[in-house]
Amino acid sequence: KIGKNNNKKINEIFASRNHVYKSKVRSTLKDAVVEKEIVGKTSINLLTLDGNLIRITDIVDIERI
Repeated sequence: KIGKNNNKKINEIFASRNHVYKSKVRSTLKDAVVEKEIVGKTSINLLTLDGNLIRITDIVDIERI
């Protein structure tokens, strides 16, 4: 399950004054590191600009880049 720290990081990215429509992030997942532009969030996924989904529970760490 996603840690409170990661959930806080995700919420801070979307609440940031720099996040207007999208934010470029580096997500460390259980099995990979991906850099994507995220544009939205559901209760279980982050939505990327290119139409992919990143399952929030798979995120080990996330940072805005």
